[in-house]
Amino acid sequence: MMQNNPTTKKVVVGMSGGVDSSAAAIILKKNGWEVTGVFMENWDSFLNGEINFKEQCTSTKDWEDVRRIGKKLQIPVEKVEFIEEYKSRVFDHFLKDLSKGITPNPDVFCNKYIKFGSFIDYIEKKFPNYKIATGHYAKIQYDNNTPLLIIPKDKGKDQTYFLSNIFNSRLQNVIFPLENILKKDVRLIVSQVDKSLSEKKDSTGICFIGERNFEEFLQNYIPKHTGNIVDTDTNKIIGQHNGIEFYTIGQRKFLNLSGNEERYFVCKKNVSQNTLFVTKGSNESNMVATFCTVKNFNYISGSSEKKILNKTLLCKFRYNQSFKKIKITKVDNKLNLKVLDKTKFITPGQFAVIYDKDICLGGGVIESVKLMSGTTI
Repeated sequence: MMQNNPTTKKVVVGMSGGVDSSAAAIILKKNGWEVTGVFMENWDSFLNGEINFKEQCTSTKDWEDVRRIGKKLQIPVEKVEFIEEYKSRVFDHFLKDLSKGITPNPDVFCNKYIKFGSFIDYIEKKFPNYKIATGHYAKIQYDNNTPLLIIPKDKGKDQTYFLSNIFNSRLQNVIFPLENILKKDVRLIVSQVDKSLSEKKDSTGICFIGERNFEEFLQNYIPKHTGNIVDTDTNKIIGQHNGIEFYTIGQRKFLNLSGNEERYFVCKKNVSQNTLFVTKGSNESNMVATFCTVKNFNYISGSSEKKILNKTLLCKFRYNQSFKKIKITKVDNKLNLKVLDKTKFITPGQFAVIYDKDICLGGGVIESVKLMSGTTI
C-alpha cells in the first residue's frame, strides 16, 4: 500500500505526458492529495549535436499533453530542464560504452542519475515536505524503516529492472500509484479524463530521446566504419557491417545476411579488429551462457553481499526476460553468477538484476560472459 502521512497530503508527480504518469496524477488527485505536476525536458536535438535526424524528439507534444491534463485536473504544472545532466551522466556514458563494443542500458542510468537523482534533488529543494510520485510499475513495501523494491501487480509491465541501480535512500519519500493496477485499467482511468491521451502509444527507444532509427541516430555521434562479418564456426567472411557499435549480442535483424539456410545471430565482437562475429541459430554453444561476471553491483531493498553470496536466487539479464536461476560467488570485488537455467545471449554492458522471489535485491553491469563453447565475451 502507498505510504500516506496524514499530516502531509502534498505530492509532486513526475509527468511525462504519457498514459502512466498521467494516471498516477489522476489517482492521487482522486485520493485527496494536493498534486503538482513537473515535466522533465532532458534532450535537445540541436544542443546535443543531432544533425541528421528524421524523427524529432516528442518533448514539445508531451509538454502540451501535460499542460492539458493539468488544466483538466486543475493542478499546477511546470517544466524543468536537465539537458546538461542527462548528456553528461547518461548519454556520454552510453556513447563511451558503445565505443568499447558493449551494449549499455541508458534507461537504468537515467533512473539513477536523472529521475531519482537530479529530479528528486530539485523537488526536495523546491517542494520540501512533499511526497514524490512517478508512473513506474513497481511497488514499495517497508521492513521496519527500510523500503523494499517489489514487483508490481502487473508483472508484464514490471519496471523494477530499470530501478535496480538507484540508491535505496531515494525510495524513502517515493510513491508508486500504479503498484497494484494493470495497464488496461490504467488506460481506462485516463480515458475518463482525456480519451485521446488514453490511446497514446507507450514511449519506446532510448530514455527521453524516443524512437529513432538506431543506426541513423548513432551516426550523428559515431561515424560509419565498415568491417567484416565473420561466421565464427567457419571463420569465413560472409558480409560487411557499418560499425560494431550499431549491433548487440543476440541481434539477428539488419545484418544483411539473407539467403542463407539458417538465420545468423551476433555472438561476439572484436573492437580492435572492427569485426562482428555471427553464429548459426542451430549452434547453441555460441549462444548459451554458463557464467557471467558482474561489476558495480548496487544493493537495494536492504540487501547486502552477505545475503546473496553462495545462494540460489533469481536473475533477469535483460528487461522483460523470464527469471533465470543463478548461484552467486564473489571474486575480486565482483560477483560471479553461475547460470543454472538455459539462457541465451547474456550481453556485456547490460544489467544483471537479482531477485529473491518478488523482492528486487539490486543489479550490476555484466562485464564478461562465458559461453557453453568455452569462449568468453
